[in-house]
Amino acid sequence: MLGGCASSTVDEAYLPTNTAVAVQSTIKPAIIPLSNDQTDDDNPINFELTPYTAWQDAIFIGAFPEYEAAVGEAKHFAGSSVQFKKRPIWSNVEPAGEALIDAPLIYQMPELERGCEVTSLAMLLQHAGINVDKMTLAAAIHKDSTPFTIKDHMIHFGNPNDGFVGDMATFEEPGYGVYHQPVKELAETYLQGQIIDATGAEFDDLYHFLDQGVPVWGIVNMDYVELDDDAFETWDTPEGTMDITYREHSVLVTGYDDHYIYINDPLGEEERTEKADFIAAWNQMGRQAITYVKFSQQS
Repeated sequence: MLGGCASSTVDEAYLPTNTAVAVQSTIKPAIIPLSNDQTDDDNPINFELTPYTAWQDAIFIGAFPEYEAAVGEAKHFAGSSVQFKKRPIWSNVEPAGEALIDAPLIYQMPELERGCEVTSLAMLLQHAGINVDKMTLAAAIHKDSTPFTIKDHMIHFGNPNDGFVGDMATFEEPGYGVYHQPVKELAETYLQGQIIDATGAEFDDLYHFLDQGVPVWGIVNMDYVELDDDAFETWDTPEGTMDITYREHSVLVTGYDDHYIYINDPLGEEERTEKADFIAAWNQMGRQAITYVKFSQQS
């Protein structure tokens, strides 16, 4: 009952909608500007609140709470770059053009029929050198305990922005999945101060991580193409209505070239997808992306 990650069945009682999937974001466009003759040493930055700093060459532009906001501002300046706690992570230059990362491939089946998100996170964390498995993450991810009901032909269920919705292990029970915020919070418990939530950024801005040899966790759909409107249905959640597709899926992005996006698929069905189609699917699901910083490589 209900989809997410590996289901192709949809209850006929559910009502389709024509609006896009709703994804809660913590992105705040706040900026802390400094004058051009100051540096972050002259005016210390609270990296707990604003870990991202934008620069034009050696000139400090500002400090930001989110990756998307920092990169968005830096793009206005030639020769600009973005740092995460003084670690360079983005620059206003063309990406390398291709990258392919060797990352662990873990299958969600048979234990986790809806476990694509935590399985993809396990791949990301293992690539970072963290010895954690999908079942440990499945137990630890925050759950939205809102019960499943149908009233007046509308589903009343949990919000994947708040926690995993429903049963992760089996399609015999109602369930769906989880979005970026709870995944980021769980990832932070293993890589404290190293996790980057790049949700909301352009897909082109993710290439910089891949160029540095770091894969990216993301949310797309099982078809890896933009879905028609009738693939989405409306739920009523404790925070209000939102649109859900039972084709939702999570993968680990491991590379790119001119034609393809390369992935580790926890269902084991795909190794690469058409670039334009994959990006369209990722955009449609709210541009959700999580990765990490290799502080050990910082000079």
